Amino acid sequence: MASSIALKNALRYLRSGKLSAAEKIYKHLLQHEPYNAEALHWLGVVAYQRGQFKAAIPLLEKSIELEPGKVIFYNNLGLALHARGSLLEAVQHFQKALVLGPSTPGEREEIQKNRQRSVDRLLVYYEDMERWHFRLGNGSEAAQMARDAGDLWQEVEAYVAAERSYRRALELQPDNERGYECLAKLYLQQKNIPQAIAACYRAIQCQPQSALAYKLLGNCLLARGQDEAAYRAYVKAVQYQPDFAEAFSNIGSLLSKHNQLQRAIAYYEKALGLNPNLHEVYWNLGKVWERQGRLDKAIPAWKRAIEHQPQAFDGKSYYHLASRLVNLGKKEEGIFYLKKAIDQQPEAAIAHWDLCELLGSKSDLSEAREAAERACQECTGTGEILAKAIFIKTHLKSGLSQVAAAQFQKLEPLVYQQCSQLQPHELTKVYLNVLFDMHHLRDGVAENGKLSRYVGNYYGAHLDRQIQAALGNSPRVYPTFDQRRPLRIGFLSRHFRRHSVGWCSADILQELSQLHTEIYLYVTGEMKADDRTALFEKAATKFYRSQRSKGNADAQEIIEQVSRDGIDVLVDLDSLTVLSHIAILRARPAPVCLTWLGYDAPYICDRNYYLSDRFTHPPGVEPHYIEKIIRMPNSFTAISGLQCAPGARETIRRGMRIGKEQVAYLCAAPSFKLSVEMVEAQIQILQAVPNSILLYKARVGDTKMMQQIYWRTCEKYGISYNRIKFMPRTRTEEEHRLLYKIADVLLDSYPYNGATHTLEALWLHLPVITHVGQQSFARMGYSLLHNVGLQAGIAWNWEEYIQKAIWLGKDIQARKAISQQLERSQQPESLAPIWNPKQFASDMYALFRELAQKQAPLATATRTTAP
Repeated sequence: MASSIALKNALRYLRSGKLSAAEKIYKHLLQHEPYNAEALHWLGVVAYQRGQFKAAIPLLEKSIELEPGKVIFYNNLGLALHARGSLLEAVQHFQKALVLGPSTPGEREEIQKNRQRSVDRLLVYYEDMERWHFRLGNGSEAAQMARDAGDLWQEVEAYVAAERSYRRALELQPDNERGYECLAKLYLQQKNIPQAIAACYRAIQCQPQSALAYKLLGNCLLARGQDEAAYRAYVKAVQYQPDFAEAFSNIGSLLSKHNQLQRAIAYYEKALGLNPNLHEVYWNLGKVWERQGRLDKAIPAWKRAIEHQPQAFDGKSYYHLASRLVNLGKKEEGIFYLKKAIDQQPEAAIAHWDLCELLGSKSDLSEAREAAERACQECTGTGEILAKAIFIKTHLKSGLSQVAAAQFQKLEPLVYQQCSQLQPHELTKVYLNVLFDMHHLRDGVAENGKLSRYVGNYYGAHLDRQIQAALGNSPRVYPTFDQRRPLRIGFLSRHFRRHSVGWCSADILQELSQLHTEIYLYVTGEMKADDRTALFEKAATKFYRSQRSKGNADAQEIIEQVSRDGIDVLVDLDSLTVLSHIAILRARPAPVCLTWLGYDAPYICDRNYYLSDRFTHPPGVEPHYIEKIIRMPNSFTAISGLQCAPGARETIRRGMRIGKEQVAYLCAAPSFKLSVEMVEAQIQILQAVPNSILLYKARVGDTKMMQQIYWRTCEKYGISYNRIKFMPRTRTEEEHRLLYKIADVLLDSYPYNGATHTLEALWLHLPVITHVGQQSFARMGYSLLHNVGLQAGIAWNWEEYIQKAIWLGKDIQARKAISQQLERSQQPESLAPIWNPKQFASDMYALFRELAQKQAPLATATRTTAP
């Protein structure tokens, strides 16, 4: 911020002619920030305005090297070069400024005038020199001046004038190969291949050993698709000129095209040995190394390319390098090059997205929020949708749901207007992120369902094209269902471990494996095994890990494996939180496909199912879904128990300076579940229960920002913010669960309830207050509390939520009664449904068997069925 203000002040001095004052600020800035491109550039401008070109031009060039995407940098360097008399270089820099794209018509017009001024002076020089040499009888020198004039015309894309100058050169020096070579280059640039080839042959007639003519001929033949002939022409070029680095490079590119990668590398390295300044060759060499899976060699090659000629590479090149660095875990370098990519191509929404994602992995999210705001300012068209989506995600992660919700109001109509125009990668991000994030912002089953169906239909059609390309359109033959054999049930997840999905499914799968079943588990992404993984492996008939990828599994691989295994019922545990699952569900490699647990329905296929219960998905919600809703008799999950680290309640509370009589409310909602309404409700509860505190623990998020939200709300209601205790993260879930022993009441989040947190609290006999809403995510607490018989904790609005929490905070006997009730719910004679995975597995087995029997008459089905 300080440097920004200093730059503004210095620029004001500069524009008012106070060069010394401006110079002083720029030099001071550079003492602390030696790579500040703005300060370097404007210091160069100060030197230029003083006529100190020797000092000015290196500073201006350095600023472009650091920030190669700024139009004004190239324009000012062009002015300095013009003033020094380096007219051709000046023209080239003005031309680069115009290619980058001035922001206003006025700016473009001014740069064009600057360029024309340099062009006019150069042309006068070339014409004068041509006449001078002609009078002296120096035909070759006169012809060179005409060719130089042609090169200049070609530089500014005045092709007719360029051809005229080259023809003039041939008049001055007939049968000279250089004139024809110039014409060949010109025709190639215009994609006039027949005339370019004719010019090459004329050059060879004039000089049979012209290496340049053969190289240009190779380029022409390559453009025609005559690769073998092009190769022969390039070989001729290096035979006649053994140090012709560019020709060796062209051979390398041709070999690379035909997958002769080792030979291509050898030719590229030969070219660089002859001329180590060929930035394009470094880049192409890096691409070949990448194809061989050698990013360790590719990345240094790309860096060398950029070091040699930073302004030669566009935003896509910087983005390519950044993404590969991130793949190697080099996030900081990735961030650096993503910023460069954005400087070069400010409207590139995908670069903004990735930058925000990387910055969002830090604990301080302020830079991520700034990057998201810049994205919203610079991205247009469909890119505006991505910009707003990443803005929402970044602010949700920071705990700023109110800001995110305001942006969502702007995003939603854009999605309806432009969804059909989205590129596949844009549509994928909208599908995965907008559908996920909106449930944290709005409790509206109809509105959210409408948007989900709309985007899901477009994404499903996109997947159909992918699936057809990979698998074809032939009918799929499913295995005949035989009631005598075990039911083959497959489960897709990358979370067969310590994860919410893992905690909520392991006990059920263990019980399911004891029935007349075969359990097939498909690990669909990188997954670090832990002690929970062993439980899944024990339950599995087959535990299959993806063989083709290190990140998310290859969908085609899993589809093929599920088909080979003859699965009757395929259960997706992760929904749209794991991308490969969506393509698998769309392809339907099993006769029965359904989603359960990890999220709501994926909105991808009307022949599939979503498994829930009558509390999260009450009768009447079906029209808001694509998948068919099926319901378990009681709850949506069940567990047999959860381990907690040892620790005595009173001892831990004393260590945390929580008084014996103090009431400790607990909120374990992560940042993206933090809403202003929830915070206000919690602070009102504290206000009404004087001897109370709130323990707040967020697994992720911007802690400082969330603290400010709570502290501002405390100030609003006149209570001390010392009554909010922000809890640190714990190493294990068992240590985290000690919080439920310390606390007196868990305050559930809304509009996105907790699920695992609520299960943990109930298992450890902690009273829970939940706010019930419309959408399934606002009804998970309702389902769990109802299935454990805790009606007292169910609230239907904020007022009831607050009053019930106040009542429990003030009535210790009521809390004890609830704790005792929860303890009884775990006893065998009064076992609640959520503590009975054996019964859950039995009900699930019966339901799956019924679905498989229903599907049995449909012996064949196409791979893709549009919703």
